[in-house]
Order: sequence, then C-alpha cells, then structure tokens
Amino acid sequence: MADSEVELVNLALVSLGESTITALAEDAERARNLTVIYASMRDAVLAAHVWNEAVKRAAPAALTTTPIWGFTYEYQLPADFLRFISMNDQSIDFRLEAGKLLTNSTSPEFMYTYRLTEVVRMTPLLQQAISARIAAELTMRVRGSEEQYERYYQLYLDKVSEARYMDSQQSPSEQYGGDTWTGARLSYDDLTFRPIPTP
Repeated sequence: MADSEVELVNLALVSLGESTITALAEDAERARNLTVIYASMRDAVLAAHVWNEAVKRAAPAALTTTPIWGFTYEYQLPADFLRFISMNDQSIDFRLEAGKLLTNSTSPEFMYTYRLTEVVRMTPLLQQAISARIAAELTMRVRGSEEQYERYYQLYLDKVSEARYMDSQQSPSEQYGGDTWTGARLSYDDLTFRPIPTP
C-alpha cells in the first residue's frame, strides 16, 4: 500500500516496466509527465465512484447574492468539491451552476465527493484504481500505444466495478452509481439538475 504520491505513481511506473522516481519534482521526463497528469487523473478517479473515504457532508451558509431567476438562494460549493452525491432532503429542487448550489431551501444539507489528496487515507482499491488510470494515460503520452492504453484503462474500470460491488455489500441502502434514482436526476457531466417529468 502506498503512503505518498510518489509511491502511488511508482506503482503505475512499475506496472509499465518503467524506472521509478524519487520525487515528482525530479528532473526526468517521466517525473515531468507524472506531475502534469497526476492531479487530474486522481480527481477523475475520485469523481468516477462514491468512494467512502472521499465523502463529506456539507451544510453551507447562504451567500449574500441571489439568483436572477428560478431560485431564491445560492450557496458556494466547497473548495474541495468534485462530485455531488445527494441531498439530505430528496424533495428539495436544486441546480448546480458555476460552483454554486441554487435552491429555494434555507438550510440545504448534502453529501459530496471531495478532493482527497492524502494518499495514506486511500484504501488499497482506490490506490490501485488511480495507479491503473495513471498507467493508461502514460502509455498514450509516452508510448502512443492505444493497445496498452485500452489494457490499463480496462484494469481501471475493473477496479471501479469492484469498488461498487464491495459498497453494495457494505451499505446496500446507500448506492450512488449512475443507475440509481439520484444519478437519474443528475448529469454528472455538467452537474445540472434534471427534473422528473410529471404525467
């Protein structure tokens, strides 16, 4: 299990048969490549699934500004926000726009995926998923190998699938995958509220 960012990216390098690095600031091409892609790949993996270790709950205070139309209040999303999960009160209508939560509620409470940067707090499965995602990206950047990219990207997808299965065994009443009721109301690509059509 990795204890640092360097150890985590080295897992990807070893899986590719590449030499390891001692620091992301190291003056070597593979270190420079990893510096460019690490944060974005980590965040992409975190946003792909509701990893239990990367979940927070928020009850923000209303901003002094208000939406021009449509809703009464707006709230600033947390600085470490990556993905909306669910409202505490599922009956609340809302929309996410430009880093803000728009709603008519005076006290919204919600769960979200946050930007987990502490490697030691990541489970081995999350670390493996990030490592596989980094390895896939490196194969395209460094080797231009579509075949290897597909191989490592599939490994990454397998890890996410495994995580979803494990979550289903541990907390069957709280699933937030793309096929859940919450997911159906949300577009995780543009993070907008999708109203449910009335008959």
